[in-house]
Amino acid sequence: PNLVGMTGEEAGAALAAAGALDVRFAANRAPMVNAVVEQNPRAGTCQQATDAVHLTLEPPAPEPHRQVSSRDWLLIAKSPDAHEGERITVYGQVFQFDAVTGPEGFLARVDGERQRRSYEYDTTVAFSGSAAQLENVVQDDVFRADVTVLGSYSYTTRMGGNTTVPRLQVDAI
Repeated sequence: PNLVGMTGEEAGAALAAAGALDVRFAANRAPMVNAVVEQNPRAGTCQQATDAVHLTLEPPAPEPHRQVSSRDWLLIAKSPDAHEGERITVYGQVFQFDAVTGPEGFLARVDGERQRRSYEYDTTVAFSGSAAQLENVVQDDVFRADVTVLGSYSYTTRMGGNTTVPRLQVDAI
């Protein structure tokens, strides 16, 4: 049956009624009341009851970005992989945005709170975003950004060494 548009609960019941024995839902943390947006195989495909049917539900809405204190930011920066997926607001100043970083990323010094002086932003962070999203951002800009923590990122410094920093995806800047 065509399951697209049904809730996960309705689709599961329809497949059970049709005799399907192996129904798999994509692991996107969507509640079963969300609508089916994709099914594989497509409706009308002949298969045996033991063949798997894969369903993807509409993903849940993302959590809103939350304000963090300077101390909370330092905890995130200390272990960015442990905070992957968290949506937060940060403040900072761009110190490298050039041909080396490319149009879809920059390096900045960041804090969880707005600082009065630019030298008070002391955690180096790698940012990524779309070229269109970052089009008006340049070196030395002071900014506020809503971001998603992607984990840690290692790169080669201008002096030839290696360093690892938090990596943040720009959602809005």
